[in-house]
Amino acid sequence: MHSRDKVADFLPVDFLHRVGCTVRAGQIGLVTNMYTESNRELVDAVRWAEERGQPMQDKKLPQQDQEEG
Repeated sequence: MHSRDKVADFLPVDFLHRVGCTVRAGQIGLVTNMYTESNRELVDAVRWAEERGQPMQDKKLPQQDQEEG
């Protein structure tokens, strides 16, 4: 299964959930994401967590913290 997502303006955990939806019943999945500079923080957050093996459940992007505050 191959998933292409047009919009990447969601929480990092949502991104990972969508990626996980490409894999079912032990099948291999492939995800292609295209992004613009406006999505750079999300991409960086996902890469940072992946490199460190960190969970994304509670992660927020800096702009989300400002919007809630």
